[in-house]
Amino acid sequence: MKRMKQFLALGLSLALLFTAAGCGGGDAPKDNASGQKAEQGGEGGSGEFEKVAPSTNAEVQDLGGYEFTIAATFQYYDDPTGKDLIVSEQVWQARREEVEQLYNCKIKVVPVPENLSAKILAGEKVADLVQLDLCGLYNAIGAGYLRPLDSIEGLDMGDERWKITSKYTELASYKDRPYALSYAVPVEVRGGIVYNKTLLASLGITEDIPTLVRNGEWTYDKFLELCQKATVDANNDGVPESYGVMSQSGDKFCSDFINANGGRMAVMGEDGKVVENFSDQKVIDGLTYATDLANTYNVAYIPEAWRAKDTFLAGGYNQQDFVNEFINGKAAFYMCETWVMNQLIKPAASGIEYGFAPMPKGPGAEDYSCDGHYMLGFGVTVNNQDLDKAVVIMNALAERAAGYEGDDWIDPAIEVQFFQDGDTDSVEMYKMMYENSNFDYIYGIGDLNELYNNALQPAALWNQGSPSSVLSSMRGSMQSYLDTVYNGK
Repeated sequence: MKRMKQFLALGLSLALLFTAAGCGGGDAPKDNASGQKAEQGGEGGSGEFEKVAPSTNAEVQDLGGYEFTIAATFQYYDDPTGKDLIVSEQVWQARREEVEQLYNCKIKVVPVPENLSAKILAGEKVADLVQLDLCGLYNAIGAGYLRPLDSIEGLDMGDERWKITSKYTELASYKDRPYALSYAVPVEVRGGIVYNKTLLASLGITEDIPTLVRNGEWTYDKFLELCQKATVDANNDGVPESYGVMSQSGDKFCSDFINANGGRMAVMGEDGKVVENFSDQKVIDGLTYATDLANTYNVAYIPEAWRAKDTFLAGGYNQQDFVNEFINGKAAFYMCETWVMNQLIKPAASGIEYGFAPMPKGPGAEDYSCDGHYMLGFGVTVNNQDLDKAVVIMNALAERAAGYEGDDWIDPAIEVQFFQDGDTDSVEMYKMMYENSNFDYIYGIGDLNELYNNALQPAALWNQGSPSSVLSSMRGSMQSYLDTVYNGK
């Protein structure tokens, strides 16, 4: 996962925003060798915490030069030029400067330490806020390294200031307790499908994808139909010049279709325990669909190096290669994370038009779905003894900076960051995907190579065994990991 970069200079970007408005994981904490968990937090991170006496944020306070520290991995690094910041970081930086002046404090941003787990177990605070993606967050919750936010007096995640990022807080909640917050405005969406409008038009494919989405007609069946039309072997040499779909990674090709069918590979049972879910028909059917695209209908572009396990694992086919091929018409649809649009596609797409859509809805799904396990947010470690000051700044940073009041600037900001001029349809799709983001408990496991390399990818990429058989072969293999992370074993 790469960090998203803003390709516009800060000044130009802000000018565009104000004109339009009328004015991007650290080391996932694990148990130590003896299986010991952090002293506070209890089983599965659900222990009780003593309430912290608050400082009210009703009015500006003098914090006496307090240094508030944020440990970040992909976002919010110090960058005085602003040229390397995405829009949400620019907005946050503007508020950061205001808070430092108003509250007489210093807000320092440092990298997440590689030995984060050891530091927390040793009793170190590490930072006032520590950035983790949802995968690492749930690992840290299970290890008892994070304090639930509802144990911090003076921090109310139901407050109006957190409304726009409330979906993230929902995803970062475990057993009804919130563990992380997000300052990302505009909000962060992790993935979907980019489609080459120019290629589709040249092939006589006239369906309007945003309309299909709005009408609930953007389905597995419709997607297959369009992929078949887009797969063209004009010279009849057995190698299509264009394909229906390609993916930025083998695991994403498998997992996103499972997710889009409403499948979750690990779920929480009625007893509150997280368990494997490989026998769920939604999971099997999602993987079957991905496998059929690649091996039955032959509408998925799979690089030759990806067709065998040894060469696939050897690597050598990078993200830029895929983007170049997508821009040059290799496939009509490209499954990728949104940072790929921001950092690679938009700067190179002057010769084509492109759009953004959700994954097509599978028959087992009630709605469109967006896998959000790489979404980024900030948690508070159990060793933080400075919460009386920290909570004041945490709340203050959630307020909008001068010039960013209201929401009129947000849609133009999303457009200028990810999409081409005037593409309000893709902005609409982006915002819908945020609301439809979700988390599969399987991603709390730090290392999923066994699952992907022995089950999902052998079926979808290497045509080795039926999806039902390879998933059946994995039953029991992940449960011990899930128990360690979630079930206090």
